[in-house]
Amino acid sequence: EVVGEHPWTARGIQVLFSLLALAGLWGLTRRLRDDETAGLACVAFLVTPLHLAFSNLPDHQLIGIAYVLWSCIGLVDWLRTAKRRSMTLWLVGALLAGLTDWPWYPIALCLFLGLAWRAWRGGDEAWHPKMTRLRVLGGLALFALVVLVPFVGHFSAALSSPRWDDLMLAYSDRGATSPLGHFLSNTAWRLYAMHTPPLVLVTWWWVYRVLRDRRADLGSLVVMSVFVGQTIWLF
Repeated sequence: EVVGEHPWTARGIQVLFSLLALAGLWGLTRRLRDDETAGLACVAFLVTPLHLAFSNLPDHQLIGIAYVLWSCIGLVDWLRTAKRRSMTLWLVGALLAGLTDWPWYPIALCLFLGLAWRAWRGGDEAWHPKMTRLRVLGGLALFALVVLVPFVGHFSAALSSPRWDDLMLAYSDRGATSPLGHFLSNTAWRLYAMHTPPLVLVTWWWVYRVLRDRRADLGSLVVMSVFVGQTIWLF
């Protein structure tokens, strides 16, 4: 109603959040690794078929990605600086991500479990000295509350919707008519098609090295949480 119905109003939002997602990816990767890795990550993000497809559509998924990245920036900065504004960015980004898209919830669960485990074991060398076990766990409790409020609201609305039974029937029919092997092969094909084989192979190589070396630094925990959460959502 403010600007009227025009093609640029829908595409303008996608352009805005594409830039926010790109800036978030650059900022997060710089914090966790270095400028060269950040540059490679941004190039990979820009050329993947998934981004090329959805960045041109008035779709909510790119908006959710931007919120997830900026929430993770706030989290990393809060653990390293103990500043209140960083915690605010973390929690506000988490709330907006939860209000935008479902895949954020398994990511948030993985972040919560990974950081709670790390805090219980004594934290990380990169964490600020003020980030005691009690302070981190308190922050994670607030994080859980911020994530659970929209989740409960979304799930309650979906459960009370008359279309819920139709959705469950569709999943039941798909499970009955599609063997597990076919489902997994189709999922793997979509994964490679939307992200390109080189990027997928590099990702799995990184996962193998993290598990082999038992890395538990902040960067590995955050990136692994995003990877595992998105993988859970994919299946």
